[in-house]
Amino acid sequence: MTNEELVARIKVGIDIADNMLQLWQQCKEFMGLATRHYQGQAEREDIEQEGYLALYDAVEAYRHNGLRLFNRTWESSTEGAALKLLEKSR
Repeated sequence: MTNEELVARIKVGIDIADNMLQLWQQCKEFMGLATRHYQGQAEREDIEQEGYLALYDAVEAYRHNGLRLFNRTWESSTEGAALKLLEKSR
């Protein structure tokens, strides 16, 4: 199932926990790529945790219009979460 299909199912309340887990598993590698330049500045587990929380925000923010992929929405959320984490750790 695509990320967009999983998000659509989550938004209408279909198997939310299972679909969020599947979405996380599909996006986890992408999250590592999106946040790679923050590694070394924060603990990897902290970055992953912030990425998972950002996934929830991205699901809420995503509006399917046929043009924008979910990963773009999540990338923005993940980037913001990583920056917030770095500011907290300073």
